[in-house]
Amino acid sequence: MLNESELRKALPLLPPRSFKGVLFRAVDLEALFGFHQPTPYPQPLPLFSEGARRVGARYTPIGGPASLYLAHDPQTAYAEANRVHTQAWSGATADAPPLPPTVLISVRVRLNSILDITDIALQQTLDTSHQELLRPWRLAQSRGHSVATQTLGQAVFDSGVFQAIRYPSTQSFEGRCLVVFPDRLIAPASIETIDQHLNIPQRLP
Repeated sequence: MLNESELRKALPLLPPRSFKGVLFRAVDLEALFGFHQPTPYPQPLPLFSEGARRVGARYTPIGGPASLYLAHDPQTAYAEANRVHTQAWSGATADAPPLPPTVLISVRVRLNSILDITDIALQQTLDTSHQELLRPWRLAQSRGHSVATQTLGQAVFDSGVFQAIRYPSTQSFEGRCLVVFPDRLIAPASIETIDQHLNIPQRLP
């Protein structure tokens, strides 16, 4: 991966892509409603985007930008949200842990500028690879080491050019995901839940 200084120079020169369609998010039921909190949440926020910056995520360093992680298909969304359980169940063993209650949310998305790092040519421009993008990051973060994908995510946000990054899923073969930066959404870009019963409505911005 290019270093931070090199990324600042390269990113504004890269071509953005647009997207309009439906993406998916899987959210733990407790995280959505807070049933076991001292006071359950007055209103669920299915597009809550602060969690990643608090604890870190693949493209979000601790203290980084608000980030909303979505997937192109529901299977990938579920696999990404339940990483440990999905890996255990892939072996179809009788002692695999029970699956936690999870809410699968459909999201209507309109984005004007996506950095698509699933593109091999673009990976070469950034001096990265599929292998580096899929590399485990949690241990490195816990040891205070630099995480290449987090450096990229912060640089993309700081560039002000892109509203999201499309990247390969680590949990679903050929699955594709997006990390969206809500603070970069300017109309007509928008994200909203698809919920005909209005149980968990939310729209960004």
